[in-house]
Amino acid sequence: MIANRLSPPKDIWRWPKSTASVLGGLLALLFGTASILSSRYTPPPMPYFTTHVGIYRMDSVMIAALFMSMTLVYTVVFVWLRTVRLTTRQFRQAIVWAIIFSTALMMSTPLMSVDLYGYIFRAEIVNVHHVNPYHSAPAELGYGDIVPYADGVMPYGPLYTSYSLALQKAFGKNFATNVAGFRVVNLLLLAACAWIFFRIAKLLIPRWARASLVLFIWNPFILVELINNGHNDVLVLLSVLGSLWLLITKRPVWAGLALVAGALVKFVTIALLPIVVLWILWRRTSISRTLWQIGGLLVAAVILIVLFYLPYHSFAENIGNVGSAFVSKFKPTFPVAMTRAALQPLQSVIGQTLSLSFVIPYFSATLFFLLSSYVLFVRRMRGKRSALPQQYFWILFLALSFVPIVFNVWYMVWCMPLLLLFTQRSSSAMIIFFTLSGFVFYVDRFFLANILLWLLLGLYYSYQWVAPRFHRTHRHTISSMS
Repeated sequence: MIANRLSPPKDIWRWPKSTASVLGGLLALLFGTASILSSRYTPPPMPYFTTHVGIYRMDSVMIAALFMSMTLVYTVVFVWLRTVRLTTRQFRQAIVWAIIFSTALMMSTPLMSVDLYGYIFRAEIVNVHHVNPYHSAPAELGYGDIVPYADGVMPYGPLYTSYSLALQKAFGKNFATNVAGFRVVNLLLLAACAWIFFRIAKLLIPRWARASLVLFIWNPFILVELINNGHNDVLVLLSVLGSLWLLITKRPVWAGLALVAGALVKFVTIALLPIVVLWILWRRTSISRTLWQIGGLLVAAVILIVLFYLPYHSFAENIGNVGSAFVSKFKPTFPVAMTRAALQPLQSVIGQTLSLSFVIPYFSATLFFLLSSYVLFVRRMRGKRSALPQQYFWILFLALSFVPIVFNVWYMVWCMPLLLLFTQRSSSAMIIFFTLSGFVFYVDRFFLANILLWLLLGLYYSYQWVAPRFHRTHRHTISSMS
């Protein structure tokens, strides 16, 4: 049965030989259009910098049409790659097109986000004024009109802080050079992610490795987020894919340390660490070796955390900022919003001393623990190398969905490549849902994107549950009639 899932199908449709060039050209045209549009709306460094930038000053109908067109073309690409055998020539063409897409997105203003400007400005302030970024906010130093979200201290872990300081110092004082430099490094890191992804795919889904890689490096939302907008989530993605590869190749201690490194950028990857620990426990090795591996992982993790936090003396402040975000006073995820609505009638019973803002984080954390336990234990995917992408995906997705942090759809960039590594080919179709919801997020900002993602996932899994039963019943009826 696994062989059937991994084997490429016979050609269902007769796609023209020029399909790769046509689809690649269409996406290149759309990326080029996005670059031209964004270059006309360069956000000025003024007080309204954080609220009136890029896309939010454009015609929403035009932008929505552009995003939907990207999603539609990508859907056709998905169907094409799932119904043909990708030849070596087509694979090479796809790589060339990916380079063209990246070049088009590099030559423009960040289209939908000001985060890249924040990375650069904060690093420059620290390098010039030699202040602790976890103690001093940019607004306190007179940069409130220039730096996005200037009232808050550094929101990222110490690994990314050191990384951004080193990049800004290397690229000098010219702001345009910094923007280009940060993006080039992001592109190189994305290339590293693609290489690791391909190595994993050749181990788990060898006959689909090429097609899956193309779906990864052609995904419009991933490319816009990591190259055009320059988000630092590429480091988290590198951590997740690197850890997965190390675990599959039987290097669990290094796999755990890769997740710790990702947590020193953004804390969510720490939720994946139990998978590594359980993988060590489930392997049939001696007790002494198991204890040495778990002990070595914990000791090395503590050393790594201390080394990166030590220059800033900021562990308590950084964790405190994360804790305040867990109160979910900004934008809760859709499941947390539903939990809040369900618990609202209890507000009068709870009273003022125990508010919903206090109850919901613990309620959601308990729910996340139960769901992740189901994924890891009840489904009994232990010991199966091919099941690791599913475990990584579901734990990440549940962590993002049920723990009440400030939710942004671009965090789903960490999850999307994992879908393409599933041995069940049908599950990879969910990447289209994430792509569509991600673009809707930038048009609608939050509410619709959350509901849309969960609605699409609900419909998809309902179909996955109903369709086999319907076909079995239908076949039974036909056989009875005959």
